[in-house]
Amino acid sequence: MLARNEQPDLMQFYFTVILAGALLLVGCGGALEGEQGVALVEPEIYVHHSDSLTQQVIDLRDRLETTQLISLLENPNPTLRFLATSAFASIDDQAAVPHLIPRLRDTKIRTQQAAAYALGQIGDARAVRPLIEAFQYQDSVGANNPVSASLLEAVGKCGNATALDQLATVSTYLPTDRHLIDGQVKAIYRFMQRNITTDLGTQRMLEILKDERYASTAKIYAANYLARTASDLKGFASEIISAYRSHNQPSIQMFLALALGKTEDRQAMNLLTEQLKANSDYRVKCNILRALGQHFYDPARKSIHSSIRNSNAQIAETAIQMMVEHGNSRYW
Repeated sequence: MLARNEQPDLMQFYFTVILAGALLLVGCGGALEGEQGVALVEPEIYVHHSDSLTQQVIDLRDRLETTQLISLLENPNPTLRFLATSAFASIDDQAAVPHLIPRLRDTKIRTQQAAAYALGQIGDARAVRPLIEAFQYQDSVGANNPVSASLLEAVGKCGNATALDQLATVSTYLPTDRHLIDGQVKAIYRFMQRNITTDLGTQRMLEILKDERYASTAKIYAANYLARTASDLKGFASEIISAYRSHNQPSIQMFLALALGKTEDRQAMNLLTEQLKANSDYRVKCNILRALGQHFYDPARKSIHSSIRNSNAQIAETAIQMMVEHGNSRYW
């Protein structure tokens, strides 16, 4: 429990708040006529691991004391609310969901984000509607902010395919709306991690890759999505080929190389074979070998076999791995 006599730091905290309130009253000339009193300015969140208050809430989290943590979610102290809300990101307790939802409208932005993250981590479908409603509220006051990004990503952790299509087809986000785009691509990515994919979600990721106005962070998420998705990419071969050719950053090419393999398209294979020779980045080359080995081993086996003599140990090791996993002894 958070006993007052065990928290000298907390006593000092409340003294500071009272002093700040007194100074506020002096500065404003006292309360207005007819008022019952003047509300104190809410203090900022203060978190430090040497602080006894922080330590006690972390201890409650580590001991999975969910009942006590839930009781702190409505505490007037913003630091306690934030710490308790954050704790549920590490505790998979669906009983906390209805208590976390009000924190989406907390007075502190950090606590709003922590609530969205915690609800996403718990992954309960009951959170989807409140997350969307909180996002709609943000939209009414200017949605391009970090809270909106957190809310959208959380939807990707607990929503269904219908929510994915609704999110993927939003047409009002501009490339310059950095937080909204980050939230959208991360949400689509989180859906994919839960094996929820649709053609509309895939198409949105390709749109972001093809448009040079989008930030590289969004493009990396989109390329990684294509590399990891279990959905069928055969119908997107030309678009993935175009996306690969339009990017020269290894951090994007290395993922698109894997996506090219999953198209099982002859032109994609030719591009991969060409890039195995031309590309200078060993990470891209390793993923090209994986794509060729997993999807085009027989027609590309000469290129794979020649790579075992590459001077780069990672490239040679990857080529050998592809030979062992996908090759045929008659070619050895």
